Amino acid sequence: MKLSELAQTVTMKVAPGTRVPREKQDKWQLQSNGYTCTLAYQGRRLTVDFWQGTGISGNPDVAGVLSSLLLDASCGQESFEDFCSNMGLNTDSRSALKTYKVCASMNTKLQRLLGSDYVTFLSAENDV
Repeated sequence: MKLSELAQTVTMKVAPGTRVPREKQDKWQLQSNGYTCTLAYQGRRLTVDFWQGTGISGNPDVAGVLSSLLLDASCGQESFEDFCSNMGLNTDSRSALKTYKVCASMNTKLQRLLGSDYVTFLSAENDV
């Protein structure tokens, strides 16, 4: 199954701007286009902040947002040590730990959103 096909079963509302205050955004986020995206699937919802580079025009689409979130979530399934090894990061880095925790949190949130279909989405061919 392709992710683009599965994404058709998910709805999304997009609003310009993010919930993260500007003073807490990093340099890339400040220079990018930020959105608040609310995904809905089988009566469940997940709201996330999402950024796109300035070279991407238009609002983000469901497939693109899902692709990004699923990639992050898949990294959150690993141990911290494996995460660092796979990403070329130092296990003694606070920044690496912070990034890992964001990925692990996204893993949990997407499991809640997608329910029993989580593994189907996670293992789908990413054609986005």
